[in-house]
Amino acid sequence: MEGEEVVQLYIKDLESSVKRPLKSLRKIERISLKPRKSVIGTFNIILKNLQCFDTDLDKKVVEAEMLEIGIALTLNNFNVVKLEVTN
Repeated sequence: MEGEEVVQLYIKDLESSVKRPLKSLRKIERISLKPRKSVIGTFNIILKNLQCFDTDLDKKVVEAEMLEIGIALTLNNFNVVKLEVTN
């Protein structure tokens, strides 16, 4: 029986000077799965996905910092990689 899975992309800021949520859901993709088959999916992360609102500057910014990128199917199936954003 075919099924669907919802894959979620989270971003966690490790060094922000701007107050941000612990984790921020940035993208969601629904994928179709066939029985006993695996699927490779991709998320394209663009600068817009990394922006936060700086209330002092009154605009959205992208800071040079360390981020954790999390991919989740469920709360029990969560994979994390680190990403460094540089100028």
